[in-house]
This record gives sequence, C-alpha cells and structure tokens, in this order.
Amino acid sequence: MILNPKYGVIGLFSMPFYILTEIVPPFFELIGYCALALGIGMGVLSWETLLRFFVITWVYSIIHTMYALIMEKYGIGKKMPLHHFIIRMFITLIENLFYRQINIWCKLKGFFRFFTSKREWGAMEREGFAPAEKAS
Repeated sequence: MILNPKYGVIGLFSMPFYILTEIVPPFFELIGYCALALGIGMGVLSWETLLRFFVITWVYSIIHTMYALIMEKYGIGKKMPLHHFIIRMFITLIENLFYRQINIWCKLKGFFRFFTSKREWGAMEREGFAPAEKAS
C-alpha cells in the first residue's frame, strides 16, 4: 500500500505519515536513551547536564500538552467537566516519567513481534451462546 497510487490518499499520504509518526520515532527515542546512558557511562556527559536536558524536555512537553488541552477545551469548545480537565492537566506532569518509556517499549515489542511471530488467530473453540434470562 505504501506510496502506491492504486490505494489513493491512504497509500500516498496516510501510510507514509503513519510510518514517520508511529513506527520510526520509537527507534530514535531508544537510540537517544542509549546515547545518554553511553555518554554517562563513558564520562562524556555529566549527571548535571543530563538533569538539565531532562528538565528542559519535561517542561517543553508539559507546555505542549497543556496547550493542546486548553485548545481542546476552549478553542474547539469540547464539553469537558472541570475536574476532568484538572486531572488531565495533572497527568501532563507525570506523563514523561514512565508512560512514554512504557509506550516506546510496547511499540518496539509490537514492531518486532509483527515480523517474528506467527500472525494468525489460532484455534478458537465454540462455547455456545447463553442468552440472558428474562427479568420477570
């Protein structure tokens, strides 16, 4: 499908966009984490520099996500209870601490399983259908 005009917009734009935004970035992030670890291990990168880098990227991510939430609520007028908005704002503070790393792990694992595992449903046994009992 990728870059095949026969599939129209999906083949020419959607699939390449998907590859550039969902498949490639986890590899760059993994390379970045490895480079940071290697830099610290070799003594080229100090913990102070790593902390500064982390804080800068963390603050940028918080600002970016909060801006998106504010635009969603006030820019396009999405109806959202105030407490949901506040919870989402709080989650932006901790999003980069573990969620991103777990997300990268799952994407990389899925990528490699796609190419290494069998892609079939396997045997499924019929268990029957038990209709819900009528209330009397």
